[in-house]
Amino acid sequence: MHRIAITSGKGGVGKTNLAANLGIALSQLGSRTILFDADLQLANVDVALGIQPQFTLQHVVSGERSLSDAVSAGPGGLKVVAGGSAISTLMAAGPKRMGMFFDQLETLSLEADFLLFDTSAGLDNRVVAFWKASDEILVVTTPDPTSVTDAYATIKVAARRAPGIPISVVVNMVNNDMEGGAIYRTLSEIAERFLDTKIGFLGMVPMDPSAAGCIRKRTPFVLAAAGCPASQHMKSIAASLLNRSRRDFLAA
Repeated sequence: MHRIAITSGKGGVGKTNLAANLGIALSQLGSRTILFDADLQLANVDVALGIQPQFTLQHVVSGERSLSDAVSAGPGGLKVVAGGSAISTLMAAGPKRMGMFFDQLETLSLEADFLLFDTSAGLDNRVVAFWKASDEILVVTTPDPTSVTDAYATIKVAARRAPGIPISVVVNMVNNDMEGGAIYRTLSEIAERFLDTKIGFLGMVPMDPSAAGCIRKRTPFVLAAAGCPASQHMKSIAASLLNRSRRDFLAA
């Protein structure tokens, strides 16, 4: 199972919708994929997908259900672990309690090829804990200058606090491919120069009225507008992840 922490330095970059649509795109390619709502403050993966799970992480934290029990069916073959609202118990948990919680993640290894953590925006200890539990950190940014600055800050903290875990970038809401490539090159150059860290590039997702309309309706655009540019780029990102995962498996 390949675990990816999808993260951002600031809110408003479309991280949750990107995670949801990426998860569905991976599922459509035949990969068993679980989207895990790791935003312990404003959990909203279920809202973005338009589903109402029977059990959430709140039931797991309270001891009422196991983590496997909290895996629900989502659209397009995607499986979902919904967060519930404001899981204060886990947010306030100490290292031992958090460690016990993360140990349960291993129970999902038989159920998924990919486990996507949709973390909260920001750089607090809970976000870092999910980074450390991952095989890869995927930083989402937009062309907005403050978003790019926050993306670099995220890369800087990740390189220091989760050393050895590969970092990749997706640029969301770009006006064109040239813009997305330029933003990646800027982040890559300063990360290598000032942090001695190399970052990968998974791709970009364009601004797309069709996708925006689906998001407002709480419908995944890779399903409701499969032919739109945003969906095509998302499928390309999913294919890149899957092909890389297969190469790593064959090389192991």
